[in-house]
Amino acid sequence: MSLGLYIGLGVGFGGLLIIVIVIILLKSKRKEKNPLISRSKDTIVMINQRILSMNSRIQKFDEEITKLVAVKEEGDISLLDNSISFDDIPHEIETNKTAINGYIADIKNLEDYKKEIEEILLKKDENEWDELESLLSQTKEKMKYRFV
Repeated sequence: MSLGLYIGLGVGFGGLLIIVIVIILLKSKRKEKNPLISRSKDTIVMINQRILSMNSRIQKFDEEITKLVAVKEEGDISLLDNSISFDDIPHEIETNKTAINGYIADIKNLEDYKKEIEEILLKKDENEWDELESLLSQTKEKMKYRFV
């Protein structure tokens, strides 16, 4: 008799535990009802990835500028991997500086978009969904053509 009672209680509590876990998981999935929320989170992730890739490009340009300055100071053109003449070094330095400044401006622009999206998500006001949708479409267009 006691063995049957133990088996019944074990199966009952085990089944109850599984049901509670399933209910908790289903409730956590229901929180994001609006597809704009998930789209916004995906856009924020894309913006972060784009910022990281731009930072790596800035780092490469910075390394190039450092090499060019070292060549300019040393006067030894053999330190460069490229076949750049000694007279073109100042022009290359300025070109790389311009590219770095452009990437920095793009990063600031992307961070502004990211902040706006996060602020709208924090409000979670029903009236803001149209604004969020237009902001997401603007961000998508900007990232599509400008931040490649």
